[in-house]
Amino acid sequence: MENHLDAHYVSMVLVDVERFGDPTRMDNHHLSVRSGVYSALTSAFTASDIPWEDCDVADLGDGVMILVPPMVSKSRLVARLPEHLVDALDRHNRDIEPPSRARLRLALHAGEIHRDEHGITGDALNFGFRLLDAPAAKRALALAAVNLVVIVSEELYRSVVRHDPAAQPDTYRRIDFQTKETSASAWIRLPGDTHERAATLASATPMLAESAPPSTVEPEPEDPVRQVLVAQRRLPRKPQVGLTALVDALLAVPFVASESGRRLLLDNLRAEVANAVAYHPQARLHVFSLVNTCACYDYGIEELLGTVHELEGESPAVRALDATVAALLERPAPGDRSLG
Repeated sequence: MENHLDAHYVSMVLVDVERFGDPTRMDNHHLSVRSGVYSALTSAFTASDIPWEDCDVADLGDGVMILVPPMVSKSRLVARLPEHLVDALDRHNRDIEPPSRARLRLALHAGEIHRDEHGITGDALNFGFRLLDAPAAKRALALAAVNLVVIVSEELYRSVVRHDPAAQPDTYRRIDFQTKETSASAWIRLPGDTHERAATLASATPMLAESAPPSTVEPEPEDPVRQVLVAQRRLPRKPQVGLTALVDALLAVPFVASESGRRLLLDNLRAEVANAVAYHPQARLHVFSLVNTCACYDYGIEELLGTVHELEGESPAVRALDATVAALLERPAPGDRSLG
């Protein structure tokens, strides 16, 4: 006899701490991060008029799963929660040592769940965690100056976000992602933008000015992570810092030191950038040409860094590269920013 399924509709708020298991973090740092995350979440929920005490909260060690009852408007989740949460994270991260700081990915979704004697399950919940693991969201947070990236499911974006000006739908960018057995689309943004700033960037940046609002178009061929970064801020076209240190840091990454590795790296950059890189048989000269070319394009250096992250993964050489790029772009180094 088949078991009767008792489905319950909920909104899902899922968070994950960036680099929680980084080897530079000791147990006291983990405790500080967790305390800061819960303090930020409860503060943001209260400010967003979402009753924390009515939610089901499950601790995940390096993250939190929060199931919000259906009587709470989803508009509060998409229009209020991200801004209040990034403000609360900023307060936590201020004036504490870098390993104790918290930077989060926030996934928002809604759907049916099922309860049994062991806990909660459901296809919608599984999908929510796949959103949280979207590579583009991880890359966007790694490259961003803010402490939060928001990932919203396609369904939630179409039914709620795009209809609500307070949710700032024009600051979202659509992504396609694949994690484990899931292949799907979602929408990401970096909180802290204003409508005025987004409009200014749309008129000042050809990539955005030539496209319709994201609520009315299919995914663009441009890198969606780059689009999110464009919507957040605009960096100088040509960094006014010497590039020698960056060349050295790149050559310290194992795959970059090989010619086949550099070919793979070029294959994963924008065609306009890759085609402009002059080839040199000597590795150092080839990498210098690569760096100098990327520095001439808006977000070229950040695109280079993101591609190295995707191909090499996390390693001491990549962390050293992060710090070098942070100095080049005149923003807080990973030791001051991306660990926490």
